[in-house]
Amino acid sequence: MEEKKLIKKYISGEDTRSYTIQLTASGNKIVAETENFSEPLRQLLAQSNPNRQFELWQGIYDLIQGLNQQGIISVQRTCTSCKHYAFKNKLPYCSLLEQKLLPKDIRIDCPEFEMA
Repeated sequence: MEEKKLIKKYISGEDTRSYTIQLTASGNKIVAETENFSEPLRQLLAQSNPNRQFELWQGIYDLIQGLNQQGIISVQRTCTSCKHYAFKNKLPYCSLLEQKLLPKDIRIDCPEFEMA
């Protein structure tokens, strides 16, 4: 990013191992152009009915899991590969949260994830 002149590195006068990074005008321009790139998608989803939103989420999750099982992508931090994921009364269950997992509760990037 520094070579592309998107950031400027300022080395500390007290410790040359330490530095701060600041966006340049070009870097700020790129941020301004891209920071809301997903807004049109968010608006469309917000207008969609909840059942349709769930179907879309389930489809995306299934695609990610399928690509992972084929070794095309590596998926980290998903419920189904977490040590806390289990089945209780034949239903998906999170032993950390101590709750059943409805399809809408399944996470792709869980902050509490621990590898099974």
